[in-house]
Amino acid sequence: MGIGAGLAKNTYFLLGELLSRGILALSFVEVVSTSYMKPLSTNEVKPDEMKQGKVGDKRVVVVNLNGEFYAIGDVCMHMGCSLSNGTLNGENVICPCHGSTYDVRTGSVVRGPAKKPEPTFEVKVDGDRIFLKV
Repeated sequence: MGIGAGLAKNTYFLLGELLSRGILALSFVEVVSTSYMKPLSTNEVKPDEMKQGKVGDKRVVVVNLNGEFYAIGDVCMHMGCSLSNGTLNGENVICPCHGSTYDVRTGSVVRGPAKKPEPTFEVKVDGDRIFLKV
């Protein structure tokens, strides 16, 4: 048995002993997958509205389309303007700078001048919390 495996075995044994003797108690808390991060609450994004959020170092725009939530990058692929300062027209967000239009469901370019699609983020809603996969 290597040093790492031996250390892990002894750590588990010690933890078990401390728990069984009542020296240590554990509280169970909700654990969310580390690949999902919570940028906003559903209360912050009303139906047919969008709002800027941040996931790690990424700016995102979260959109509520009739109760379905979508998220794409917030930095326009044309000139870097903030899409969350733009206009939501149905399922499309229109960049305020030069009018590039993106489908918020897919990130695809609906109308240029942008040529590249926006990155999309998988969305999970749990109660009033919105989680984005990063």
